[in-house]
Amino acid sequence: MPAEAAERARAAKKKKASKKQRVLSEETLFLAGWVVLICTVPQTTWSDDEVLRLYRARWQIELLFKRMKQVLRLNQLRGKTPETNEATILALLLAWALHEQAAQQCRAVLDELYEPDSPMEPSSSERIDDGEQEAALSQWLLTEVELQTLRVVIQGSWSFERLQHCLPYLQRFFRGSPGIRRQQEQTIRRWLGSQATT
Repeated sequence: MPAEAAERARAAKKKKASKKQRVLSEETLFLAGWVVLICTVPQTTWSDDEVLRLYRARWQIELLFKRMKQVLRLNQLRGKTPETNEATILALLLAWALHEQAAQQCRAVLDELYEPDSPMEPSSSERIDDGEQEAALSQWLLTEVELQTLRVVIQGSWSFERLQHCLPYLQRFFRGSPGIRRQQEQTIRRWLGSQATT
């Protein structure tokens, strides 16, 4: 770990040990400053930096599951038997797969439409200047709109093509103001996409 991160990790260990009235060994304090990753991918395929970057992206997987549970309401299964609940979950996962396919197309369109100094976006002076900061695409909003569109498509009064046509007019609703903390999912998606093409 970088020196500052290692020091924070050691301080956290000391605080936890103090609360539990335990004494930390020198070895524990030393190891608190390290992250050990074991990887089976050959170094010729992925460098150490790329493996570390992918490891840092793991939290996005947790957020994806959280979004799936909340948006699909997986905690509110109404079936009375395991079989009906299993069928419900499979149907919801199929809906999620359809949504994700359409959302990927929407992300591509919204990325293409994104112009940092357009009237819909904050001006350069209003943005936090760190070189790469941009208005973050809200994955939650995009998920909500895509799943609602899927419901309406199934009912027959709307289509994904219509949503694609409307995206240029709706893009400002999908982006929040750039914050201090960078939105990682968008960056990770782009990076993984570039890895797939190389």
